[in-house]
Amino acid sequence: MAHTGRHGADSALAAGLATGLIVQTAAAAAGVSPRTAHRRLTDPSFRAEVDRARTDLIRQATGVLAGTATAAARELESLLDHPSGRVRLAAARAVLSLLPGLDSYASTVARLDALERLLTDDATTES
Repeated sequence: MAHTGRHGADSALAAGLATGLIVQTAAAAAGVSPRTAHRRLTDPSFRAEVDRARTDLIRQATGVLAGTATAAARELESLLDHPSGRVRLAAARAVLSLLPGLDSYASTVARLDALERLLTDDATTES
């Protein structure tokens, strides 16, 4: 696939690498040589572009998962009433195995929110 100029090739290369393509495959998709791709990877600003692209992909995937989480939780809840004891047990185990991670996440979010409030308050009082 041809790209217009270095910026277009860099963007395509970064996008390919961010999705986990090997260097040779990402380079071919971006229309550059593998040698060029390896050289670009030595540039900290290009590596940061790859990291930003990967972070964006992860955020998008997280959004999709978050959007389906309520439906998944409801499905687990409904399985707790299933006629089969094995199904009920599997659903109960799934619910209980998820709780520590959810609790840890909620605790971390609350702590980060408190830290951000402190930093904001400190910045306001220093101004």
